[in-house]
Amino acid sequence: IQCSMHRHTAYPSYVSVKSDGRTAYVVNEEAAFISVIDLDKITVQDSFATRKSLSALYLLPDERFGLATSSSFADLSLLDLVNGRLLSITHNTREISPFILLLPN
Repeated sequence: IQCSMHRHTAYPSYVSVKSDGRTAYVVNEEAAFISVIDLDKITVQDSFATRKSLSALYLLPDERFGLATSSSFADLSLLDLVNGRLLSITHNTREISPFILLLPN
């Protein structure tokens, strides 16, 4: 799927949907931003730059934060999804798998 948002051509590589089924987060790895999609209206509600190539986004249990993986950099990033900000990135000497399993409390 090819799409254009905010004059950037991007290949959406991963989609996470909130538990209410009304909001989706699309990781645009090539352009380094995340699009927030209103699934009721099927429109782009918002988008924010991550300034980092991310491959997948996993919503944490409260859904205000997300854990993102990067296949290119083999690391993890913490995202504030409410304010649209990249909060932190791991600095490690080993690769981290892009696949994460989050278990509910």
